[in-house]
Amino acid sequence: MWPRCFCSPTTKWFKFRDNYPLADVPDVLDKLMTFSELTPKASLSELDVLVVDFETTGFDPAHDRILSMGWVVIERGIIRLNSARHILIKDAGDTFSEAVKVHQLLPEILDKRGISLSSAFNQLIGAMAGKLILAHGTVMEERFFNQYIEQNYRLSPLPVPWLDTMQIEMARNRILKRAANDKDWRLGPTRSRYGLPQYTAHNALIDAIATAELYLAQMKVLFGNDHYNFEMLYDLSNK
Repeated sequence: MWPRCFCSPTTKWFKFRDNYPLADVPDVLDKLMTFSELTPKASLSELDVLVVDFETTGFDPAHDRILSMGWVVIERGIIRLNSARHILIKDAGDTFSEAVKVHQLLPEILDKRGISLSSAFNQLIGAMAGKLILAHGTVMEERFFNQYIEQNYRLSPLPVPWLDTMQIEMARNRILKRAANDKDWRLGPTRSRYGLPQYTAHNALIDAIATAELYLAQMKVLFGNDHYNFEMLYDLSNK
């Protein structure tokens, strides 16, 4: 047997999932743990993808807050706009001047139109069930998600299958042996390399839809009409 350090990212993830203590997981999270149709060779064309984006006051979930969430579902290669959700969080704490400048989310707007963080996460967790989870630079969303799970359920990070369009783009760059020092991996510049239009940034729903479009463009360029499976994409997202 190969030492653990030689396992692929996909192999490590399935070992992590299979060894996770299911008895500790409450019913509300159970659907995130019973994604039985997900196997390394599962065709991506047969799996739904939830594209998520968080707008926050900073990068550290221990000190910063989520201001808004946005998500949309890709179902068999089609972005389902009727699944789109944009949620404002009303208990985002004090006024954050820099966050207001960037996101244009005034505290009074959050208080009037927002919902509680727990209600927002309950909706998100329901939407995540049975889907791959995709973001552009998953570090932010994954970090805040894990922090919420730890604080509210006293659980270590769940075996959620995160995919990352930023990492996919960086992997594509390595495959093509392009110089990386002149590349801008942000969502807008990455979209422009595929000829996708520019959208207004720093809106969670718009960024989620923009990421969904980027993902489909990446899949077309990387694989064309060829078959591609979960293992191929997860390894690209996590190297």
